[in-house]
Amino acid sequence: MSVEIDAPRGEFEDAFVRSLSETVEGFETDAEPLIASGLAIGRRTRRRRRATAGAAALVVLVAVGGALTTGLPGSRSAVAPAAPSPSAATSEKLLSPEALISNLRRLLPHGAVTAGAGRVDDPGVSTAARYDDGHGVAGLTLSVLRYDVHRASQLQLCGEGDTCQTGKLPDGSTYTLVKRKPVGVLPLDWSAELIGPDGRLVTLHEYNAPDDQGTPATRAEPPLTLQQLTDVVADPAWSRIALAVPAAQAVRQHGTVSGQQILDTLARLLPAGLTRRTVESNEGFASLTLDDGHGRRLVQMNAEDWGDTAAHEHTDEPTEVLGWQKLPDGTRITTTEGPDTLAEGGKHLVLRAVQVLRPDGLRIAITAINSPSHGQSATRPDPALTLDQLKTIALSPEWKLTYEAGG
Repeated sequence: MSVEIDAPRGEFEDAFVRSLSETVEGFETDAEPLIASGLAIGRRTRRRRRATAGAAALVVLVAVGGALTTGLPGSRSAVAPAAPSPSAATSEKLLSPEALISNLRRLLPHGAVTAGAGRVDDPGVSTAARYDDGHGVAGLTLSVLRYDVHRASQLQLCGEGDTCQTGKLPDGSTYTLVKRKPVGVLPLDWSAELIGPDGRLVTLHEYNAPDDQGTPATRAEPPLTLQQLTDVVADPAWSRIALAVPAAQAVRQHGTVSGQQILDTLARLLPAGLTRRTVESNEGFASLTLDDGHGRRLVQMNAEDWGDTAAHEHTDEPTEVLGWQKLPDGTRITTTEGPDTLAEGGKHLVLRAVQVLRPDGLRIAITAINSPSHGQSATRPDPALTLDQLKTIALSPEWKLTYEAGG
């Protein structure tokens, strides 16, 4: 695939080229220094990859490593209809702990529900509550968030000794039910988490004590069965609350691409007839030389998650890419071709570069020069790959972010 790009070189492109040498420094090949390039935004993404920590404060999760077992209870919940975008006044009313408590009172079996502390944050709303069915007061914690639908994956993890079940509802929602292993004086913790195809993320925890802070137990087990937990989190009303959160503020789970993934994918996408030699690779970055039998030339690549940058700026896209060409599927692309401003001692170096930012959060940047390193003079008139070949590689659907449960 080849996409014609008509993009003038400007200040950002110059900054991009200058920043290519800043990610990795100090390693050698053939006893000659090689300055490995990287993207400034890549470093910023790594610093910001936990920028959605506010969401973690809303979602009451216990991330414990372990294997997940399966087995589903049925569900009688209705399929959630698509919810229209609410007005500002409606959003303020929906995004409130009071709205959560009101809905809980409607959904829970007969009993008294007392509101506890609540919180409203960018991705949604959460609240604590106490539920008394006449058999002992039980604490509840509930959060309703908007989740980036491109990043939907299981967030709760099943630890050693936990009992876990997962399933899928008719509307495409996935849920995870967890009975945590008892720990010391802490109460029993049973929970249900649901991720809907419309972007709602609903998590409900229940305890056999008035709270989860070590208060003495008031009953042998939490009050709701796993089926009842499922029915509560699967209620369609939560969708309106979640979708009251602006899409740009949705929780975005961070994805990664390993250096080995980059090298393996490049091996499938590069033209035939080139001998590859790996120089360096680590998470989000790889550097290699290509040799067609007449001299080696450097190619370097970044593949990283830029979604956290957009979330930090509360926008659908990082502001710096808004001037890039936008393709029909929403992908942004920009190109650079000219003298290699990274050259440190190398003469007559030509650099070609392509950057792609996809709607699913993946950022690709690939560069090629006509020398084995920025510190060596040109060995050939041109880099090993044409600009069209770089575009084809950068736009390939083979590039994938990897998500870890609980990440």
